Amino acid sequence: MNLRNPIKYILFFLALLYGCKHEQKQGYLNFNKVENKYIEITDLCDSICYIPLDNHIPLNNIQYIRKSLQFYFIWANSKGLLKFSKSGEFLTQIGAIGRGPKEYNKYSVFDINREAKEIYILSEKKILVYNFMGEFIKELNIKLDYFVQNIDFLAPYYLVLSTFNSYGDAPFNWIIVDLNGKEVSEKVNGIHFKTKGFFGLVPSFITYKYDNCVYYFEQLNDTIFQIVAPGNTNNPYIFDKADKRFHPDIYKNGISNLSNHIIPKNISESSKYLIIQASELGDNNLFMYDKKRNKFFRVKNEVPGVINNFDNGPCFIPSIITEYNNAIQIINAFEFKAHIASKAFKISTPQYSDKKKALEQLANSLDENDNPVLMLVKLKE
Repeated sequence: MNLRNPIKYILFFLALLYGCKHEQKQGYLNFNKVENKYIEITDLCDSICYIPLDNHIPLNNIQYIRKSLQFYFIWANSKGLLKFSKSGEFLTQIGAIGRGPKEYNKYSVFDINREAKEIYILSEKKILVYNFMGEFIKELNIKLDYFVQNIDFLAPYYLVLSTFNSYGDAPFNWIIVDLNGKEVSEKVNGIHFKTKGFFGLVPSFITYKYDNCVYYFEQLNDTIFQIVAPGNTNNPYIFDKADKRFHPDIYKNGISNLSNHIIPKNISESSKYLIIQASELGDNNLFMYDKKRNKFFRVKNEVPGVINNFDNGPCFIPSIITEYNNAIQIINAFEFKAHIASKAFKISTPQYSDKKKALEQLANSLDENDNPVLMLVKLKE
């Protein structure tokens, strides 16, 4: 390192301090050899709490959620980006949907920088930057000739932009830009194909974050990539090439029956588990990989998800896992009330009976048309 360049010296140590530090042994995943396992939520978590979102703005379709120490940032297609307090109180709208300056379209995506308290909204070929108070900071124009579908903040000073590849023609899997919008690296797409008809696999890729790293999985690839820094990736998870997922030959020759294949829909990770939600034979199933024991299993209960024996609330299927092993699940108010009113709930005996009574009180306070409830699960270390 050239110490005569103080800026590079400072950035290097910022990367060491705040950047991706996660290292682990490579895990191998095979859906053909997965075990079935009955699992309860007390095997996974230390605590559960529920946050009803207030009804100041009706939320009919929550697409994304991010959590800082003080706020929840929620994207609803028809409303844009909204900020709520830790208790679920609506605070403000960030920017607005539209075609004018400082506005974004309703299909935009976003991520947050918790350290700098900044929000990055990707809307077509521009990135709008706001602070946590909702004040506009700047607009970054990204010069691309292809469709970028997702944005992830990579600590401490980069943005990962993932490309849409449902039709096999994306030149890159992702590009990385700095916080001024300047491209610094890219990952060339190695899987090209042509589909028959207009069918496109959705989602074509999945990203998630864990321990300050961005993770990327493309449906037709056998690798979950860990993006550490520009030009620096690891391969912490490998899928068996002979398992029941899609691969390029199946895809480009046309797909007659989706239910014959496993399609991952969401991936998240905690310190103990890799969690995969996937469509399998027409059903939505939950798969988990125990990182310490090197065991891959299918959660096999009477109902989808992890049985909630903590307070006998709704079964657990995480929408996202944030910092410090905090998982968030979004539950519609009518589904929450229906579960609490069910016979199975009424005759159940949870580990914490006082928590069950609190759930009944919360359900009684809700109308079925109210905004969703956030189920917050503190996962074990």
